[in-house]
Amino acid sequence: MTGTFRQSRVRNGLLIEFEGSVTCVTVDAVNHRAWVGGVVTVNNSTDPNFQTAIHQVGRDVWFRVVDNGEGAHAAAADRTTVLGFTGAAGFTTSAQYCAGQPWAAGDANTFPLVDGNIQVRP
Repeated sequence: MTGTFRQSRVRNGLLIEFEGSVTCVTVDAVNHRAWVGGVVTVNNSTDPNFQTAIHQVGRDVWFRVVDNGEGAHAAAADRTTVLGFTGAAGFTTSAQYCAGQPWAAGDANTFPLVDGNIQVRP
């Protein structure tokens, strides 16, 4: 499996931005969901809360997404979570996160994409 990801957002005027290499993906084709795990390759964050030991290059990182359709026919905007790091949601590694497939009811803790597109395929 190969792939990369980049997630960027601004919180309280500070940048939270990571890039990574994908190491695992688990797909729920029925509900158009995916859990993505990887390793941090770049941390451009200016927020000191995202410059600790667990946020450094080489550390595990993960997130989940839902594909709500394409273009004008989409049921709603595609959604993603913020990135998780060691200890988040009770997981230590990306592999554990992908295998555990946590999903909160009602897409809780997910946020609509403001740019880009998610496509979940089996």
